Amino acid sequence: MKSIESVKIKEQIIERSRFIGILVPIQNEQDVVTILQLYKEVYPQANHYCYAYVIGQTSQLIRASDDSEPKGTAGLPILETLKNHGLTNVLGIVVRYFGGTLLGTGGLRRAYVSSILLAIECSTFVFPHQIDTYSIDIPYEQLGSLEGFLRLHVEGLLVEYKDRHVSYTFDILHEHYDKISSQINALTHYQSSLQFNSAKTIYR
Repeated sequence: MKSIESVKIKEQIIERSRFIGILVPIQNEQDVVTILQLYKEVYPQANHYCYAYVIGQTSQLIRASDDSEPKGTAGLPILETLKNHGLTNVLGIVVRYFGGTLLGTGGLRRAYVSSILLAIECSTFVFPHQIDTYSIDIPYEQLGSLEGFLRLHVEGLLVEYKDRHVSYTFDILHEHYDKISSQINALTHYQSSLQFNSAKTIYR
């Protein structure tokens, strides 16, 4: 599964109706409420704000809304399009200004699918990576060049200087653990060991 780097908005006119496809990266369901309200304020005179979202690497949270369009013609097609493109942690919205011409159920489905596709096609994708957080305590006499190494090779480095040792907390990409841990062991002469704290998934 992949996500998107940033918000994308594309629009088209179909039979005088204006369709605006919006793709937004999200982290949780609370984001959805805030973002929907935002675009209702951006497009205040629209007739429909149809949407779908997928959250989680196993698509454990999904939802779709037709927002008063005929059942199954808007939200579900948007959701299917997101899933067919392997997207997660993403909210797809299609805003519609009705132009006076009825499109029929098939026409509506095609309009909503093509509108969200326009946003997908111009998106930059990001992919999941596991980030592990570790800590290590080093006596001052063992520091050597360790801190310089950490500042160059880890992320989110926090340093706490104490009476007899220095405490480091930092993040490592899971796939880089073996290489970095072996270098830390060498720099500390195998006198200190990394302590695993937590893991999280990020997209980049």
